[in-house]
Amino acid sequence: MLDQLMRQLGQGTTLSVEGLAERLNTTPALVEMMLENLERQGLVQSVQLCQEMCEDCPFGSYCAPKEGRRLWQTKAKP
Repeated sequence: MLDQLMRQLGQGTTLSVEGLAERLNTTPALVEMMLENLERQGLVQSVQLCQEMCEDCPFGSYCAPKEGRRLWQTKAKP
């Protein structure tokens, strides 16, 4: 399932944990655990965005900083 998650992230689309869970047919809690595991391995990183949701921001519907959501992306290879 980690391979499937990496493929989803590698497609370059921005998805919430909930969106990833839906695509992988699993729970958001399991996706979050897998992402944290991949982050420890240096394969993904969370994306740091602004502290307030802005109506004009293209990520506004995804990040929801007040709700504690994070966005993830694959980590660039050196």
